[in-house]
Amino acid sequence: MKKFVFSMEKVLDYSTHLQKSEKEILAGMRHEHDHLCEKRDGLKAARCGLRDEYSEKSSKGMTVKEIEAILTYMEELQTRITAQEKVIDALNAQIERQIKKVLKANKEKRSMEILRDRQLVLYEAATRKENERVIDEFVISRGTPA
Repeated sequence: MKKFVFSMEKVLDYSTHLQKSEKEILAGMRHEHDHLCEKRDGLKAARCGLRDEYSEKSSKGMTVKEIEAILTYMEELQTRITAQEKVIDALNAQIERQIKKVLKANKEKRSMEILRDRQLVLYEAATRKENERVIDEFVISRGTPA
């Protein structure tokens, strides 16, 4: 009998390629998310440090210009933190959509694999049956005296 060939092998290959591609996109998004979170955390740390500096200087006495400069910078840091959080939230929404794409690609690939496995089982059954038929014919032909 001929060798097993999955009739939809190209579809399975494409599904595998698509799955890999979607996972790579998701990995890139997660990397970007981590980078943005680190940046936001750095801004928060700078704001906390500035707040501590303000508290220390205010207990020792500061000029109005110093107070105004520190408070203005703290407001700027808070604005940047808020903007960074909005970017992170938008990226989180994109990540959720990408996760759905990855899950869909996984499902499509798995469906093709199940179909391939079923066809392989049918092929193996047909091969066994053909082998049994050949053996039976051989035994019958050997059993008949010529």
